[in-house]
Parts: sequence; structure tokens; C-alpha cells
Amino acid sequence: MKIIITEKQERTIKSLIVNEAMSDEFSFDTLKSLKTFRDRKNYCDKYLGFNVGSGSSRLVYQLDDEKVLKLAKNEKGIAQNEEEYSFGQEKFVDVTPHIFNEMCDLVNFTFIVSEYVLPAKEKDFMELYGINFKTFISVINTVNVWYGGKRYLGTKVLSDEEMEYLQEENSDIKEFVDYVSNYQPPIGDMLRLTNYGMVMREGSPQIVLLDSGLTDEIYNKYYKKY
Repeated sequence: MKIIITEKQERTIKSLIVNEAMSDEFSFDTLKSLKTFRDRKNYCDKYLGFNVGSGSSRLVYQLDDEKVLKLAKNEKGIAQNEEEYSFGQEKFVDVTPHIFNEMCDLVNFTFIVSEYVLPAKEKDFMELYGINFKTFISVINTVNVWYGGKRYLGTKVLSDEEMEYLQEENSDIKEFVDYVSNYQPPIGDMLRLTNYGMVMREGSPQIVLLDSGLTDEIYNKYYKKY
């Protein structure tokens, strides 16, 4: 007995299944050729299933166990994709998800493909860095104060001796200090646990920062309300 289903039914069935990998029919080149966000979204919905994340500027689709596709909804999403891609080429790549250049739209930045990240938990900071999350964000805010930023409520400004000790104890903490020192991103996002994730690199867990594409310039242009 042969059962015939419509294309709409097929999409519904696919959306109810947790994809282990993208459909064999999915093509990055086809996605690049589509002219509107609606067309790109419909294409991703059809071949990638439901998005696993959604914000005001981007949708996130899981491609497989290692990669996600970030689809821009609008101009600010495109700006964030371009910034995140550009940032991924710099030396701070270890504190942000890796970018898979060969899979990205590097002309219009309607989408990029980056490392799949699981949400970080407070216990991860203790296990990997030997400090709790509250101390970690005090490290971030201390660097912010160094460069003229304000001290955020609930955070402590650490002494130079404390900062030196923590960086000597764990090189990954130094990576975040260098990131804030050199890039000076919007600090508010870095004080929230939801902006951190966990990746596996060469068999070892590592904490990374999410949404590195949100710079002060993009925030002021697309998000800030006057």
C-alpha cells in the first residue's frame, strides 16, 4: 500500500522531527540565490525544520551536531552577521563560536554558519575556571572600568593583584580579559549568563560568548531608542 501525502503535510512531518542533520536536498547556493527573507525562511523551514532560536534580527537553525545557520531577518540582522563573520577572522576567535566561512553568504551576509553552542550553566565556570559566575562577571566589569566604563550593580571591581592571579591561574580567563580590553563590546550583555555557551573543541569543553556581532555601533544604529 502506497501512501501519498501533500508537500504541506511533508513539511509538517519534518517540523515534528528533531533533525540530526540538514536534508540532503538543502543547498547553500540555492539559499544564497533567494531574494527575500520570506523566501529564505520558507526554504530553511522546509529543509532544516523549525528554527531553534529567534530574536528581533535573526533566526537560528541547527544544521547538525556541530553547526547552526543564522538567518538575518532584516538590516540589523545582516549587520550582525557581517560583524560576527568579520570578528570571527580576528584573534579573539577562541572566546566566540567558530565561523564556517565556506558555508556563509559572504556577499550579502543574509546568513552565516557558526559553531553549535549549548547554553552554559553557572557550575561550568566553577568546573572550568575555578571561580563562580559572579566572580567571572566581576573580572569582565573590572576591565570595563579600566577603560572608563561604569561599575554595574552587583559586581565587584577587583584589584590588580586579583586580576593578575586569576589570569595566571587560567589562560581562558585571560582570553576574555584581552577580548574586552581590545574590542570593548557592550558590557551589559556580558554580565548575563544567557550570553554564554559551551562548545567542545578537540574533546575538551570550552566557554564562549554568544552574539559577538552586537557592537556599540550596531546597537546605537538599530536598537537604541532615543
